[in-house]
Amino acid sequence: KNDSKVNNIELGFIYLFDGLDELDEMNADIVLNQLYELSQKSNTKKMIISCRSGNLNRIKAKTYFNDIVSYKIHDLDISYLDNYFNTKSIDSKSKKLKNFKENNIKLINDIKDILFIKLFWDTIEKLDGHSTILDLISKKINLLLNEPYHRKNIESLNLLNPKKEMILSLNQDISFEFQKKFQLRFSQKELQKLILNKFKRLDYESTNTIITYIADLFFEDSYLGNSNSSTSYIYQHRRYQEYFFTLKLKTEYEKNPLVLREFKILSNK
Repeated sequence: KNDSKVNNIELGFIYLFDGLDELDEMNADIVLNQLYELSQKSNTKKMIISCRSGNLNRIKAKTYFNDIVSYKIHDLDISYLDNYFNTKSIDSKSKKLKNFKENNIKLINDIKDILFIKLFWDTIEKLDGHSTILDLISKKINLLLNEPYHRKNIESLNLLNPKKEMILSLNQDISFEFQKKFQLRFSQKELQKLILNKFKRLDYESTNTIITYIADLFFEDSYLGNSNSSTSYIYQHRRYQEYFFTLKLKTEYEKNPLVLREFKILSNK
């Protein structure tokens, strides 16, 4: 509002705060307190807050806003999947969809949002009657890595073979490290430090090349931080980050089952 010079104009504002579930407990209280103060201003007409339904911050918000009205975005049903495939009009994929309805209805029923519909469309030729919802992400990542452009560029990375496995391992470490901090966005400096710690013999130029490669594959376009103007990154889809975190968590759990409590994965102790 300052940049647009509308702060002192008598306008009614509708504010959207997207992703209350992305804050840890302490920051959620700070933000909700600020939102409450904002809600008391005369030119605030409405506030819209999005939050995943299973997140505790959703309950916390109700202690700040007693009269809050809740709306739920429902899961997509199979009709949306049918419409997507019908609109695309590729017979071979439509036939495969029909086959999955007969031989892997569990996977079909697990596809409940537009991201998974898109991933299912992209990967359907690579799936079979035993595939699960996690395979959609796994196959999509493999497709990305095997695209001619990315496959060519991966050979230039200063990593041990198989380089594809090194890239997947690095993403697991990235998602795991920033889940510890409950942090979805990470700075270039943090990413550089993590890579240099993982690959001890790596030089600075190689480190930057690796960051460019994985950013092109998995991250949103870089942003400029307001405070220090440093580049920062975030995964294009939170599901990618959750997928890599799950793979790493499985490995860590096998070594130390208490990691589930340390990360507060389970709400019921």
